[in-house]
Amino acid sequence: MDTKKAFTNQNLISREIKNQNIEIINMKKPEIEQLVQKFSIHYGEASVIALALNKKINIIFLNERKVRNVAKQFGITPVGTIGVLLTLSKKGEISKDTTIRLLLLIKNNPKDYWIDPKIIDRVIKELKF
Repeated sequence: MDTKKAFTNQNLISREIKNQNIEIINMKKPEIEQLVQKFSIHYGEASVIALALNKKINIIFLNERKVRNVAKQFGITPVGTIGVLLTLSKKGEISKDTTIRLLLLIKNNPKDYWIDPKIIDRVIKELKF
């Protein structure tokens, strides 16, 4: 990420925290570390699941299959990038063409985003019909 973009994102996040649209919650490390050790997942992913359990959140944003399966074991519904894009498209928030363009952007930039290209191709095919 370039410096200018990172600075812009930082300002956006800071503003949303100030406006109380983003809440910072300090989680207990043992809860997170227990998930990391038990399921061999990354600390950030374990933090998301621990927060969902702590706050009784039913739906969380996750892309990685292994972590999605862990979330499901706790009764949490994981939604990924494709699910968000499809929901926005179905609600008319973004057009099908925009959805397809975004999916192709993800597919064609595997260093920045990675979702199985076969899944992306299948979703694009479904969107075209």
